[in-house]
Amino acid sequence: MDAAANPMEDETERLRRENQELRAKLADLESMITSLPVPIAISPDATTEHIEVNPAFAALLGVDTDFNISATGPDAQRLPYHICRNGKNVDPQDMPLRKAGRSGQEVHDELEIVRDDGIRYHIYGNAKPFFDETGAVRRVFGAFVDVTDRKRAERALYQSMDALSKANTELQQFAYAASHDLQEPLRTMSSYAQLLERRYGGDKEASEYTAFIVEGVSRMHTLISDLLTYSRVGAASELKRAPFQLGNALQWALLNLDHSLREKKATVTYDEMPEVIANESQMTQLFQNLLSNALKYKGDLPPLIHVGAESDGDEWTVSVRDNGEGIKPEYKDHIFGVFKRLHGREVSGTGIGLAICRKIVENHGGRIWVESDGKNGSNFRFTLPK
Repeated sequence: MDAAANPMEDETERLRRENQELRAKLADLESMITSLPVPIAISPDATTEHIEVNPAFAALLGVDTDFNISATGPDAQRLPYHICRNGKNVDPQDMPLRKAGRSGQEVHDELEIVRDDGIRYHIYGNAKPFFDETGAVRRVFGAFVDVTDRKRAERALYQSMDALSKANTELQQFAYAASHDLQEPLRTMSSYAQLLERRYGGDKEASEYTAFIVEGVSRMHTLISDLLTYSRVGAASELKRAPFQLGNALQWALLNLDHSLREKKATVTYDEMPEVIANESQMTQLFQNLLSNALKYKGDLPPLIHVGAESDGDEWTVSVRDNGEGIKPEYKDHIFGVFKRLHGREVSGTGIGLAICRKIVENHGGRIWVESDGKNGSNFRFTLPK
C-alpha cells in the first residue's frame, strides 16, 4: 500500500506540524513578554496562588524572575516588599490579579511598591482574566506601567503650589499690616504740618514748605490706602460668591462717585446688566475703578461713559467705554501693572486702580483688556463666567 495514501500517517504528520507551530508561537510570545520593558505578571490559573513576573516587573520588585509573588499558596515565599494603595497596605486577597481571577472581570488599579531596601515605585495598570471554552477563568494576565516619575512630578508641583500659596498669603498679610500701620505716623505728620502752617502762615517760604509736606503726606496717604485695598482683594479661593444682579454693583459705584460725576459734568449710560455669581463688593470696586479712570483721563469734552454687557457663549462680556484721551496700543498691557502710570502728577492717582481691576477679574475666572487707538477714547472690557 502506498504510504502517501495512508490517512493515519497524514493526520499524524499534520498534528506534528501544528504542534511545532504552536510551540514556536508560544516561544515567541514568551520571548516577547520577557523582553518587554513593561512590568507583566501572569498566573496559570484562577486561584493566582502562583504568579510569575517578567524581568521588567522583577526589577521593580527587587526579586528574581523565578520568584512567586503570589504571597499565598503552598510555595509562597516571604516578599521583600509590601504593596500599598493610597498609603495603606493592600491585603493579598485584594491584589489586582487575585480580584480579576475571583470576579472574572478586568481590574484597574494604582499601587505603590515599597521595597525593604527603601526604594519605592508607583505602578498603574490592569489585570485581565482569560476564559476556557466553558466560560471559567483559565488564567490571569496583568500589565502595568511605571508612573513613579509622574507621581514625583505631581508631588513636587503640589508642594510648589502649596509653598506659593503660603507665600502669597504671607505677602498679603504683610501688605495689609504695613499699609495699616503706616497710617498712624502719616496722620501725625499731617497734624504737625497743619500746625506749622497755622503758626508760620505769614512767612511765604515757610508756607510753601509746609504746603509741600501736606501734599506729600496726602499723596502717601492715598498710596497706602490703595495698597490696603489691593491687599484686601485677596485670592480667588477666599472669595465669597453669590448670585446677584450686576446692575446693583454698578448703581453702588455710581452712587459712590456721584460728586465726581457731577463735578466733571459726566454722562453715564448703561445697558441692562445680567445676573452673575460673584462677589458684589468686589464688582462694585471694579466698576468704581473703571468709571473713576474714565473721569481722570477725560478729554476736552465732558465725559460720556457707556457701560454695556453681552452674552458670549459661557461667559458675559462687560464693557466700560469713554470718550477720553485714549491709550496708545503699546501701553495696553502696561497699564494693568501695579504702580504703572502714563501721566505725571498733573493727573491724580497711584497706578494701582487698574491693577486692582485685573486682580478682581482674574479672581473671578475672567480676563480684562482695553481697546483704544490712543485718540478716540478707551473701551475697557472684562469677562465673567456664567
